[in-house]
Order: sequence, then structure tokens, then C-alpha cells
Amino acid sequence: SDDFTNWATRSDGNVALFRAQTGDQVTTPSGFTSTTNVSYSPIIGVRYGARGRVVTVGSFGDSIDSGRGTYKAEGFINPLCIDLSDRSGVAVEHANFAWAGIQMSTIRSHVEDAMSAGLIPNVASYPNISPNDITPPWLTANNSAARFRAHSIYDTLASNGVIPIEHTCPPSTASLSSGKAYGSSDSLRLTYNSGEMALNNRGMTVFDLSGAVSGNVSTTGQVEFMDGTTTDGLHPND
Repeated sequence: SDDFTNWATRSDGNVALFRAQTGDQVTTPSGFTSTTNVSYSPIIGVRYGARGRVVTVGSFGDSIDSGRGTYKAEGFINPLCIDLSDRSGVAVEHANFAWAGIQMSTIRSHVEDAMSAGLIPNVASYPNISPNDITPPWLTANNSAARFRAHSIYDTLASNGVIPIEHTCPPSTASLSSGKAYGSSDSLRLTYNSGEMALNNRGMTVFDLSGAVSGNVSTTGQVEFMDGTTTDGLHPND
């Protein structure tokens, strides 16, 4: 759910609630008197001290990266961090900076904001383009704009000592509720993904999320999700 007010009454996991009040509530904390739970958070992150080594993996992006479509909204990075922790003996944590509905321009801004705030992970994952940037059909101009922003994200992360890991844009199944009808223009998505994957030979790290979940090609020429890997046609599921 995108309604975070339900977190205050959840029956499992950590109970959490967000409240906000206009004005300076820091100088005189007792002035904060709001009792209304809100569905957004003024907190962009938390810094803390830890004994022993901790590797933080940050994820920036849209709803795909934030975890929509998965049962616990944990996406594909959090399970990976748990698995790495279990196998390596080093604590690997997930800092989820992604947000549903945003485009590459805002994703880039979120990266810059996090770096400016000192919320700097060791490793960060981000998309090479967001489906939110695409109103079908897919256009070459979309690729050019996204490439500029994706590589700008790479530069910002790298200049702050973060290891950047880009991922390719997954397919879409148009017949499902949130799917997009790219049709034959989906070939431009594939070309763009291939071009970004080729950067693995030039020092970047790009992982092929699209290839991991791609299945059949529809009668319109659009690659669809592999059977069982999406529920709504746009977001990978568990």
C-alpha cells in the first residue's frame, strides 16, 4: 500500500507512524503537538554507529526499485542483502531511497539530495531508465534523455565514493493491469538495454534485470515478462 498511515496499526513487524507540523519544532520540541498520522515522511534517512563492518547497499529509482509488486514491498535488493549477509558473515543492509511514480530527472535529484545530506551508501543500484519516462510508443529521444541522466547519476555516486551499479529496464506485459503497450517500439528498449550492458566492458557495472525476467514475445513484437515473474505487468514480483 502507498498509504503509510496503516503502518501505525500493523500487526506484524515494526509499528511506525509519521506526523508533521509546520514551523520550528526543534528549538522547542514541546511545541510539536500534532496527533494526525500522515502518509509521507519528512525523514530522508538515518545515520548510526555500528560495531563491526557494515556494507550499505542503497537503491534509487521508481516503484520497481522501491519494491511495489513484492509481497512485503522489499523489492529485489533487500533479499539479496539478506542472502549476502548470510553467506559472507558481513552485515549487508539495504537503504531504500526509491519512490513510486517518479521519472529519471527526479531519481537523479534524489541521488544528489542523499549525497548532500551525507547519506552515502557503499554501493548503490539505480535504473538506466524508468517506465515512467515512457508514454508508448518508445522513442529514440527517450533513450537519449535517460542515458544522460543515468550517466549523471553514475558520476554523482562515483564522485562521492559510492560503487554505482546500473540495471536495465525490465519488460512490460500489456495485457495485465499496469502493463504498457510498447508494441514493436519495444525494440528500442532492447537496443538501449544492450547499449548500456556493453558498458560493462568499459569499467561500469550494469546488471541485466530485464534479461532475468523476460519471457515470450507478443504478437505485436513486444517482449513480455516471463510467466510467474509479475502480477500486474509492470513490476517484478517475489
